Amino acid sequence: IGITPILSMARRLQQIGSKYHLYYCARSVEETAHYNAIATSTLCDNVTFIHDKATKDKRLDVSSLVKDREEDCHVYVCGPLGLVEAVKNAARGCSPETVHYELFGADPSAIRYHESDSEFTVTIGSSGKSFAVPPGQSILQVLAANGMKVRTLCEEGYCGSCLTPVLSGKPDHRDSVLTQAERNSGQLIALCCSRAKSENLILDL
Repeated sequence: IGITPILSMARRLQQIGSKYHLYYCARSVEETAHYNAIATSTLCDNVTFIHDKATKDKRLDVSSLVKDREEDCHVYVCGPLGLVEAVKNAARGCSPETVHYELFGADPSAIRYHESDSEFTVTIGSSGKSFAVPPGQSILQVLAANGMKVRTLCEEGYCGSCLTPVLSGKPDHRDSVLTQAERNSGQLIALCCSRAKSENLILDL
């Protein structure tokens, strides 16, 4: 799964003559999907294979790669959560618009519910209807219980399907998809997991 979108991007960059380099991590050659197709193609000059089975010495030095990249270079990472987190940590201080990743599971460090959570209300901007969201229930669950359909997929805060504009109020973000800048703006909220720091949220629904 991890190599598929990245490989498509590499082929397109090769086609249009853009500068890039692909670092492909796997345990061994035998466990490297599309290895022969890559190694025997024109892509191979811009690909570095890292096979680290049974040794930690051969692992990709993510910190050095991110630190030494050109200022306008964009980083795209796809793979296990550990690799994504390593890239994100290495890129702290870099412009968030230049670091791109996709998660296939919820961030285990994200806390969905706190003992200190309190009830708040959500108001639907188009109708003015308000609903109470008690501790232990998500906005999404409350809306569904009141007959409102909202597009959703993962329901764990990492796909972005239920991101909804906020017209008023202060979200308490607990998702794994919004950038820090997006969180600071308070203009979007993931209905499946995030809550409110204000007594009421008005949603653009």
